[in-house]
Amino acid sequence: MAKNISQVYLLSVPLEDDMKNTLYFANATSQHSYFANNVGKTYTNVSYQSETRTFRCPDQLDTVRQYNYIMWQNTAYSNKWFYAFIKNMTYVNDGYTDVEFEVDPLQTWMFDIDIKASFVEREHTNDDTAGNNTVPEDVEYGEYISNGFTRDNTLSGLGYIIQTTRHYNYKDDGTGQSGQAATNFGGVYNAGTTFYVESVLDLVWLTQQYDKAGEGTAITNVYVVPRALVTDKPTLPLNTSTDSSNENWWRGMNNPVTYDVTITKQTTLNGYIPRNRKLLTYPYNCLVVDNNNGSSNVYKYEEFSTSNCVFEVEGIPTCGCSIKIAPKDYKGVTRYQQEGLVGGKYPTCGWVNDQYTNWLTQNAVNLNIGAVGSIASIIGGVGAIATGLGATAGVGMIAGGLAGVGNILKQQYEHSILPPTAGGNTNAGDITTCNDMNKFYFIRMSIKAEYARILDDFFDLYGYKTCRVKVPNKAHRQNWWYTKTIDANITGDIPNDELNRIKRAYNEGVTFWRNPANFLNYSVNNGIV
Repeated sequence: MAKNISQVYLLSVPLEDDMKNTLYFANATSQHSYFANNVGKTYTNVSYQSETRTFRCPDQLDTVRQYNYIMWQNTAYSNKWFYAFIKNMTYVNDGYTDVEFEVDPLQTWMFDIDIKASFVEREHTNDDTAGNNTVPEDVEYGEYISNGFTRDNTLSGLGYIIQTTRHYNYKDDGTGQSGQAATNFGGVYNAGTTFYVESVLDLVWLTQQYDKAGEGTAITNVYVVPRALVTDKPTLPLNTSTDSSNENWWRGMNNPVTYDVTITKQTTLNGYIPRNRKLLTYPYNCLVVDNNNGSSNVYKYEEFSTSNCVFEVEGIPTCGCSIKIAPKDYKGVTRYQQEGLVGGKYPTCGWVNDQYTNWLTQNAVNLNIGAVGSIASIIGGVGAIATGLGATAGVGMIAGGLAGVGNILKQQYEHSILPPTAGGNTNAGDITTCNDMNKFYFIRMSIKAEYARILDDFFDLYGYKTCRVKVPNKAHRQNWWYTKTIDANITGDIPNDELNRIKRAYNEGVTFWRNPANFLNYSVNNGIV
């Protein structure tokens, strides 16, 4: 048997043959240095070592059974180092042990392969800015919880608008105009005379003046408005017995009232501060705007291009009040009207010949349209399930996820972002107005801290869902990074079976560890470098 051709070393290292975790080295020199420093037994006077998977070790079994890794170099032929997992040891006699091994392709060919652009299913990101990683995750995140709310108090404080066909103190000047006027509600004109008062006493006093003048039937509408929606307010004199100018009515305003509301983005989840900033985005963290009258919208923090969430409120004091809130600089639109929310209706007061019943009937019908649409959606969903579409989608989600831990974290049920009381306030404008609650509420919703911790740990281990064709990230984290591909594209002048094993490792998911001292230690910092 030829001697002095190869040198073989037995080692104890933390690597395992499932190749779920491996070490990363910047170059072959640092790689060899690490393994050389972990050598337990050295054999230099041995024959050529091929990849036939067996090395007859000139030592007793009890002497070498503590080692799990082997490295060798056929010095007579090349300076290439081979690295392998010890699979089994068999007693030959008191002087020899057969060591069966399998090449570790990730270490042996680490610097001989070229990883091309591949479909990357998951990986640790190299840019964890909140909003840059929004691909949905097939993981369970539990129910939502409120992190508090902000109420827009701009609409606090109420006034009353009285619409009539003529002024109660009208003096016929011979023109035949009957004291009529047109009121401008921010660009929407209504015929007739309009008065605005800010106290019930003034309201009662005014209606009494019409009664005294025998003009009670001239009142056509009395309703409540927020004071903030009325500009160019007139001053109503409490004693108008000498007033013959008919100048104490309100002529309206040229433009709607507009103002901004700024809401700070939520950076904690039920008190928990996440390490992975994907948890600061939807569906784990979001803002709900509620009109407290049965309508709510969900807004994603990451879709606001500004540092805070800014909304514009616009309103005019027509009957019931027409108020709308819309996000600004949202989804690339300066003012995103399509995702706006209409404010709740304000009460209409009762009076002789009142129109309240008509108004209530009309609006109740409109409000029920949403319920009819929901019922139609439910019927459509049942139909989809009956045809098998729902089952097909469910199977696809399960097949595309991670095995093991990923399956445990799969979504199990639907999650309700909206507060439980939101659906019970439909057509409750009167009572909410009486309680000074008929306004916009900004509710900071998130998942519970318990689930936030679970998902933070999950993202620490497996990164984010990526679903892109790209060259996988590498060497971009301080201590470790995970990569999982589908049909990895890897080339290299290496044996085909070992190239396929490398591809399989990437397709099944592999974590690279930069510092051997921190191998499998997920408690150390893993920031982006």
